[in-house]
Amino acid sequence: MPDTYLPRAQGPFAAPRAPELEQAGLMDDLVAKACVLCSRPSGRNNTQPGYGMKRGEKVLLGVDSSYDWRVVEALKAAANDLGAKMDIIMVDSGGPQRSVYHITDTPLDGADEARSVQRSIGTDIRRNPYLVREIADKHNYDLVINGTAGPIPDTPYRWERLPWTSVEHWAGDEITFPIELQVAIDQVVWEQIQRCVRVRFTDPEGTDVTFSNYNDSRWMYQSHQWGKPLYITAEEDATGVIAGTTNHRGVFEWCEARVDDGLITSVKGGGEYGEIWRQKLDEFKDVIMPPYRTRKVAGSREVACKHRPGFFWYWECAIGTMPKVFRPSTGLFDLLYERRRSGLVHHGFGPNSDEIPEMAKAGLPTRHVHIHNLFSTYEGTTASGEKIVVIDRGRLTAFDDPRVRAVAEKFGDPDTLLQEAWIPAIPGINAEGDYMEDYAGDPRTRVLDWARKRAAGFVDRGRR
Repeated sequence: MPDTYLPRAQGPFAAPRAPELEQAGLMDDLVAKACVLCSRPSGRNNTQPGYGMKRGEKVLLGVDSSYDWRVVEALKAAANDLGAKMDIIMVDSGGPQRSVYHITDTPLDGADEARSVQRSIGTDIRRNPYLVREIADKHNYDLVINGTAGPIPDTPYRWERLPWTSVEHWAGDEITFPIELQVAIDQVVWEQIQRCVRVRFTDPEGTDVTFSNYNDSRWMYQSHQWGKPLYITAEEDATGVIAGTTNHRGVFEWCEARVDDGLITSVKGGGEYGEIWRQKLDEFKDVIMPPYRTRKVAGSREVACKHRPGFFWYWECAIGTMPKVFRPSTGLFDLLYERRRSGLVHHGFGPNSDEIPEMAKAGLPTRHVHIHNLFSTYEGTTASGEKIVVIDRGRLTAFDDPRVRAVAEKFGDPDTLLQEAWIPAIPGINAEGDYMEDYAGDPRTRVLDWARKRAAGFVDRGRR
């Protein structure tokens, strides 16, 4: 493998597309979808929430001002229809208590992820910035709805996320996508991954990495499947390069991270993101991760990290499985929401989410950073030598599985239901132009221009 892989298109990739949205913002439509969401069983799933509201329950909704108020009103109306009582807390998203992801007021600032890697100053790392946890603990709520992502607090009452902040999100097909079909997709993807003992992961933006896929007590997580071991042990051997231009917070110049036996050892390019990441790489090069316990669903066993100095461990190869997720054009502040789109993979480097309490106690950073890939190929080899392609150039092969298509037929045309709502246009990959010359050096301008043009044609029928 060359030291620096300059990405070029590697064959035919799906053409760009985005959903044509109608009737966006009408309150009747919002309430109808909110009723679906509020009736869906609750499973403490931060990527595919359901609220399972019942008559007589007390519900606390905590949001910030980045949410369209009509979304809040629709949820309130749905709760009333189901006989639940909902209290609402809203704070200014630009104030001193804004989310850890919102470090600056600059939209799509991918460098914010690297800035957030700072030493912990206390052990209460799960304290909610809106004091939602404290209020819920004191007033006997049955359900808390708060936050767009991240590990869900371990509480005696139900806690769910609300990732859909704008009426454009609510105008899409994700909220009403059949849960039975989503479960079928995830089950097939999960089974495919579990059969692989060796994996090669490539992407035309520059990623080319291989790893052993040993059994590390991963579990099936709806619309978000882990394609490599989560828990870094002596068996960890991921080696290669991971490259791209987007992360949860936004966009950055093309960046390549080299991984050696599971640890990021160098970072090239990336503009400000890469510069800050290299500083952090040096600052924490002598860190040894403390032992920690995996979360309860995985058996709550103690896992000792691989005892080798370093901080930016490649622990997350998270595969999105929801085909109706799309990049909104209005209110586009970060790219966190799109990470669950089917075939999109976000690679995470740093502490595993399960390590957060122990990292905080040790005064170490609790944040990790990402690189997203959207046109990947994930090819695994089974113990018997059989080849399994989980992702083929950005598309889940599970969509062709007879079991998935049989479930889809219950709800409509399988080809329509299983088609990705959104595929971005990237020059040199699936759009005209040269990747390096026309995109990689300034992807933020390209993404914002796309959003402005699309937003100009977006009709918010509910806005007066």
